[in-house]
Amino acid sequence: AARGGACETTARLTQRIVGPLPGGLGSLAGQLSNHTSAVIGTGLRVINASVAAYEMPPLMSENWLLGTLVEQPMVQQEGTLERLDTTAPCHVLELCFCGVEACDVPDFFQDASSATLPVATARRLQDAPAGGWQVPERRRTRVDVVFGIVAERSSRFFTKVDYANAWHFDAEHQPAEPWAQRSLRAFCTSLRDDLRVTNRECWIEAFESFVTQQKGERFPVTPDKFHAFTQEFAASSRSDWQTWSSTLWLRSGQIKASVLHFVIDLRNWGDAAESLVHMENWDKYVLAYNVQASRFARGAWHTSDQWVRAEAQMRLISSTVETLAVANTMAFLGMVAFTWNCILASVVVLMTVMVVAWLAFFIVVCMGWLIGPVEVISLIVFIGYATTYSLHIAHMYGQPGATKGAVPACVSGDAATRFRRTDYALKSMGSAAFGSAVSTAGCACFLVACRLVLFQKLGAVVLVVTLYSIFAALGPLPAILMIMGPRRPFCSGSNADGQQEAAAGVDSGNFVGRARL
Repeated sequence: AARGGACETTARLTQRIVGPLPGGLGSLAGQLSNHTSAVIGTGLRVINASVAAYEMPPLMSENWLLGTLVEQPMVQQEGTLERLDTTAPCHVLELCFCGVEACDVPDFFQDASSATLPVATARRLQDAPAGGWQVPERRRTRVDVVFGIVAERSSRFFTKVDYANAWHFDAEHQPAEPWAQRSLRAFCTSLRDDLRVTNRECWIEAFESFVTQQKGERFPVTPDKFHAFTQEFAASSRSDWQTWSSTLWLRSGQIKASVLHFVIDLRNWGDAAESLVHMENWDKYVLAYNVQASRFARGAWHTSDQWVRAEAQMRLISSTVETLAVANTMAFLGMVAFTWNCILASVVVLMTVMVVAWLAFFIVVCMGWLIGPVEVISLIVFIGYATTYSLHIAHMYGQPGATKGAVPACVSGDAATRFRRTDYALKSMGSAAFGSAVSTAGCACFLVACRLVLFQKLGAVVLVVTLYSIFAALGPLPAILMIMGPRRPFCSGSNADGQQEAAAGVDSGNFVGRARL
């Protein structure tokens, strides 16, 4: 309130109210009149009948903290005061800020008492959702947001990574600028609910408290004071064993880059798909920040160990499927090259897919292992074990001399031919395949007994894939070949008379004898 002027028996009253008034102008007269009587003392008396209120052009105010221009509605109330004392003032000017931040006023204004008006208040959001946080505190994920550092994304194969040149400071990052400080502060104070931040550690908020409480300055700090304040702030305690310098990259007494720490309600080492959803939410938030932030504080990016693990796990799964597809295709082409028969090649690929499916069931369901590097390597590298036994059986099935041999009396025609070939393949290669499987499984047993988890997993995978592969080669594969195997794997339409098959049977007699020797 301000007083002054020369008058006789009456004085002039001017009141300006800045801020929203949901109760309307009619609700002001009684409340502000009583308030004014308390402010001006007993020398003046408000004549209520003469008080009138009307709207004025809005007041444009600048928020120094946020750097924003705010247009606030303003109402003016004028009236006449009766002077009961000759020492009472002749003019009273009162400026009220209702529900909004007060502006700086000239020194001749005096602080007045507060008045309660029917203004709207904003709803305060809870710190935690209605159901509470879902993840225990010690198992939550930490997200780091970096400002002022440009990381090189490109990498070369088969070369050592040059970590010294893998990043550099962003020349545009200037935290000494007030707008940069406002942007950094807004990043911490404008967090969305879908980010599920349970705790944050923002150096810019601590710096604001340091400046306003310890230095008596207003925030943001002007560039001429920023560097001196930040050096002193960096040496202050962040915790019992750390200072705030651990979150700042200081070079020659100036902040070149910084990092903000956030703890979110997401289980560390948790589900990869859920983690990627949270990572996408952070991607959107950081992208929106970089679009709206000051050019002196752009270029933010976020990182987390959980993001790396989730992306690696999803990439491993997708790359495993692609690699298995390539491996099965190569097995199919290799079998076609050996047998010149697509049916045999398809049967071998079918057995391979079946063994890999069994192995994946063992890893994920039976053992409950998370898909990681060891599990992916097991599915990819040991695909050779899943193929080799079936490949040898199918290859022997297609040999020219495989049509000789006795068959049961109840079998005739094409079925007899398939029976002879299958019997030949099992007798010539079955024992060798079974012996190889026994030796491989025996070696794997020693790995299973190791103390290192890596060796235990590798041993278990080798043992299981060997058992599955030999079972597929000696069980389902012969049954399929006897039911739908090709009658002449190496023959074309020119051998329909069967003469080449008979000749091949004669030539293969010595081959069978050599194989058995």
